[in-house]
Amino acid sequence: MSVARAVIRHARAADAEGIARVHLASAEESLAPLAREWPAPDLARRTAQWLTSLTSAGRVDVVATVADEVIGFIGGGPPRQEHIPGCVEIYVIHVLPTHRGAGVGGKLWDFACTILRGPAHSPLYLETLAELPCCNFYDARGGEVLTRTAGTFHGGPVTHLAYHWPAGKSHQRRPEGSAAPYGSDHA
Repeated sequence: MSVARAVIRHARAADAEGIARVHLASAEESLAPLAREWPAPDLARRTAQWLTSLTSAGRVDVVATVADEVIGFIGGGPPRQEHIPGCVEIYVIHVLPTHRGAGVGGKLWDFACTILRGPAHSPLYLETLAELPCCNFYDARGGEVLTRTAGTFHGGPVTHLAYHWPAGKSHQRRPEGSAAPYGSDHA
């Protein structure tokens, strides 16, 4: 799939089920292998959660669609952690496994971060797991690992990371060959 075919736009309440489908499929493929106990997919419950999130004040939710079908999404807004410096936080980003590697995540990222950070590039952070390949994505976009702590995820051992982009630092992809060395150390 070419990223040129994807339409990147603000999410609407009508996108809740499509976002829920992507969220479930992506989490099943990337997160479930890290868990000892993984809940059964519940599309109705996840759709209801997304409908609530999409109507929450202060959030920015963006979708990528192809032929009006949601294939990826990103959400962010005000920070939820006081101990991590940042004016804004990326809460979640997922792309259907069948559409990964085509540039959809990068387009979602650039669109949402530009809105959230504004022209001054306000400080941004996000939290993820070191065991996930998405760390390479954040490394390539200049994310700095601020914290690294051992923990659990659905009963399985993991390492929690907080990535940070200080004020004024670009969130856009670095040219090839200039990525930080952390990406090879996360697994």
